[in-house]
Amino acid sequence: MSLNNEFDVQNVFHLVGEQTLPVYLAAQQFRPETKHYLLTSRSQKTELTVRRLQSALNRQGLKSEVIYLGDESIAVSYQNLLPTLQTVIGKYGGSGNAVFEITGGTKLMAFAGLVTANQENMKAFYVDTRGKKLFCLNRQNEEYDLKCEMSIREFVTLNGMTTTPGKNLNVTREFVRYMNEHCHVFQSSQAQFAKSIDKKTANPKNLFQSAYSTMVNRHQDKIPEWGGQWEAFLKANGIENDWQAQARFLSGGWYEHYVYEELREEAGIREIQLNTTVSFQQNNKSAQEFDVVYTDGCSLVIVECKAGRVIQDYVQKLENLRNDYSGALGKCALVSLGRSTEFVNVAERIRNNRAIAGFFGKEGLQMLKNHLFDFVTGTVYEQHGQKKSARRTP
Repeated sequence: MSLNNEFDVQNVFHLVGEQTLPVYLAAQQFRPETKHYLLTSRSQKTELTVRRLQSALNRQGLKSEVIYLGDESIAVSYQNLLPTLQTVIGKYGGSGNAVFEITGGTKLMAFAGLVTANQENMKAFYVDTRGKKLFCLNRQNEEYDLKCEMSIREFVTLNGMTTTPGKNLNVTREFVRYMNEHCHVFQSSQAQFAKSIDKKTANPKNLFQSAYSTMVNRHQDKIPEWGGQWEAFLKANGIENDWQAQARFLSGGWYEHYVYEELREEAGIREIQLNTTVSFQQNNKSAQEFDVVYTDGCSLVIVECKAGRVIQDYVQKLENLRNDYSGALGKCALVSLGRSTEFVNVAERIRNNRAIAGFFGKEGLQMLKNHLFDFVTGTVYEQHGQKKSARRTP
């Protein structure tokens, strides 16, 4: 059952820590006219967090007010926290039609919030994004279906950023499936294609043309249909004379399109984007790019796609993206055409850090499709549907 239509709630008191997503999701479960009080400790980081959260709530037409409980030391002082929460509830309207939402904040804040809710005869709620439920912790067997309607843009704007959709090429699923089927052909010259668009490369156009000619001449017996398909692709996108666009596509862009095409109609995905640029809201300066990103409305999954060489910098990038944009409610995945045995150091870092998951080999993408939102971070998914879990060192 849905909480929104279950009973009238006038005031919701939210505990806010460093993560904005749990509170933002929780706030959307109640009636639009509900007032949301954001309770937090005062520090430079939490002030920035609640400003972004309040701005996001305002964009949704939700009323909110920030209440600072004290300096950051109060978050770890139960003796001071409990009476402060009781005072706030008494002042701002804790009653039969007010509830406490304790998903955010520190564990100590959550415990103090639950105690306060019990003392004031208020319901205390906790958001379970994995199970897509809203649990009432102090009422037996009371739970509600979680309304999950967040867009990719909402996830990003909660972190003071904005998104710009990529200017993507017109690519058919059949075309990139053909390239994936014959990926070894394109991988044979991929490093040269990438080098041709490096600003440090001398005579880059000549390098690209040479690499392309070499690839076609060596493998024309394996890809006899390629010439016609390639010409049709160039014409459809108006890039017959744009060798740089061709080089970017052949150096790995095609695999990003392939992953996107394979995922975009999967059940459970509410929204998916390809080559999305993330920029600062203040000056629109570009900060990051998501190869592929998708959401079910509750959690965000960021995918880095690699058809060629994989280095540890890509793992670091994903770890940063997870911390910045998806946090505890999201995941990041590295999808590589190569085997994990080709990138031993990368695979070991994935296992040890437990921040992202790796999907390797031509079967890797199928494994991701089988585990869109429930894959296990710190895991390297291998061929034949097997996975190698993290090996912990003493």
